[in-house]
Amino acid sequence: MAARKPIVIGADGLPQQLQAGDTISGPHAFFTGSANLPAITLLIGNGTSTFAVTPRVTGDVLVAGEPIVVSPGVALPAGLNIAYAIVTGQNTVQIAFSAAVAITVSSVAWTVVALR
Repeated sequence: MAARKPIVIGADGLPQQLQAGDTISGPHAFFTGSANLPAITLLIGNGTSTFAVTPRVTGDVLVAGEPIVVSPGVALPAGLNIAYAIVTGQNTVQIAFSAAVAITVSSVAWTVVALR
């Protein structure tokens, strides 16, 4: 069985085979950053952390309102939850947290993926 060419969405919005000479680049852009988590000392509390990110590809920019997914570099403590993550400005991300228990955590490295 011969390999088939990938199916892509054409300029007209319809599926078509990838044309000779065309390439597919990854659909997502990766950024990294480190954030100090808020000290959530109430039994049930919440907080936010805003931090700058660095693109994996030089010159790439994360813009306000762009959809993202965030992933911590280490496991978060039990009871600490990510409520939301948004891009608030150029290469700036805000993550909101909620906790069901008292949490004291310092800095965590994050991978941020822009869904493009």
